[in-house]
Amino acid sequence: MALFLLLYLTLYGSTHAYALWRARALLALGPVASLALAAWMALMVLAPVLVRLSERAGWEAAARALAWVGYLWMGLLFLYVCAAWTLDLVRPLAALAARLCGAAVPTWVFGAKASFLLALALAAAGNLYGFFEARAVRTRHVEIFSDKVPRSVGRFRIVQISDVHLGLLVRGSQMDRIARAVAAAKPDLLVCTGDLVDGEPARVNGLSERLAALNAPAGKLAVTGNHEFYAGLEQSLAFTRKAGFTLLRAEKVVLGGWLEVVGVDDPAGSRGTQAPHLEEAPLLEGAAPSRFLLLLKHRPVVGGGTAGRFDLQLSGHVHGGQLFPFHLAVRAAYRLGPGLQAVGGGSRVYVSRGSGSWGPPVRLFAPPEVTVIDLLSPPS
Repeated sequence: MALFLLLYLTLYGSTHAYALWRARALLALGPVASLALAAWMALMVLAPVLVRLSERAGWEAAARALAWVGYLWMGLLFLYVCAAWTLDLVRPLAALAARLCGAAVPTWVFGAKASFLLALALAAAGNLYGFFEARAVRTRHVEIFSDKVPRSVGRFRIVQISDVHLGLLVRGSQMDRIARAVAAAKPDLLVCTGDLVDGEPARVNGLSERLAALNAPAGKLAVTGNHEFYAGLEQSLAFTRKAGFTLLRAEKVVLGGWLEVVGVDDPAGSRGTQAPHLEEAPLLEGAAPSRFLLLLKHRPVVGGGTAGRFDLQLSGHVHGGQLFPFHLAVRAAYRLGPGLQAVGGGSRVYVSRGSGSWGPPVRLFAPPEVTVIDLLSPPS
């Protein structure tokens, strides 16, 4: 934890130092304005830490207010830095093109100050748009045909939610949007692929009833994500069970005699003594070939040697990048992008963009989703 905090302070602090340096240089700020801006940025660097400390101390109102300010600022700063770096690359190229064409280079377009203000305007517009996009829960439909689905069943509907991150910022209104989308889909089976809660689970207990009211005749299954361990495992598990989910922690269940569901803990639990973390490979052994094998796993990673040993894996974790262009870093860390993809041996993986948001309550070109997966017997 100390190493993570040091890394966070170094990276986030350096980003603020870069933004402060540019603002002072390009806006010619005086000593008083520079000091005030530096003090604000220092507070914003510490804001996530102060939010967590305030929440644990029971100062919920203060924690929520600081979270809204601090995390919206985080989104703005990230988008500003991305826009500023992009414009820094584009400006000399545009100036060179203008000279080659014999045109004058307008400083109001290519000047450093104009570039700074344009980057700030683009970041503000992106943050505002992303704030509303984060609340526009979409329903994504996927159809999978398999001869393992009995013709007597015809269609079996799985609805997946993931990465809701219920906590200080994602609360009742977002939970209601998600619940309405789930209810409208009329699932046979509802699954949650981790990170249902974030922060102190005891402070979102009133939201569990909204999930518990959702009906799924074949059941409601869930696995842990990394944030269940960060928030406090026992409290997180209690909330998930109160919401009506059966947790699969290195376990499997058979539904209807033809659907086998395997669920594994997130690797975050293997760092301590909180969870009996187990890779999925041993759980996949001995599965009946005639059964459709569904694997629930928070992170979009296919375990070594397991491709071809399951039919469908449902994952989340990466939020589709959440804030463009952060999806580039996500794709570098995780090979599998959002959506459905084949991974070999007849196995497929669906990676959800997530139903809530983490950190900044903002999503840019990565809208939240509730996923509807229809398992269908092949047409005759």
